Amino acid sequence: MNWLGSLVYDADDECLAIGERGFNGDYLADYPEMRAFRDHRPAFYRAVSPFLGDEDTDVRDAAVTAAVPLIEHPDLTCHRDEVGRHVRRLLTDSTDRNSRSRCLDALRNWGYETTALETAADIAARTQHVRGGDWTGGFMDEPPF
Repeated sequence: MNWLGSLVYDADDECLAIGERGFNGDYLADYPEMRAFRDHRPAFYRAVSPFLGDEDTDVRDAAVTAAVPLIEHPDLTCHRDEVGRHVRRLLTDSTDRNSRSRCLDALRNWGYETTALETAADIAARTQHVRGGDWTGGFMDEPPF
């Protein structure tokens, strides 16, 4: 489930927008695998959704984290409130930084208020991300090998 969640995030709307900027709007034309993956999001959601309420916390959290970008598909936005309830449960129970960040970002993108759901660690992580984290590198013309 975690593996699928990683794949889904690599093909979410934000990644598509970044690719479109770099390819002058022809990103999916040059990347048919991503187009096909994105077209199959409803099938992936049908596979993930039974696990949204799983008794095993790890399975449930992985399913919720994977479902968030899947419901960006136009045919799946009707599931936003249902997934949102599971997202709130994850935010109540989980301390996993990656899952929390993805879920909080999703709620914000959907227009939900997240202030009451955020912890001090969430705010610190978001602030560090906005500032660019601990990156001290720079641009290189040549690979470092």
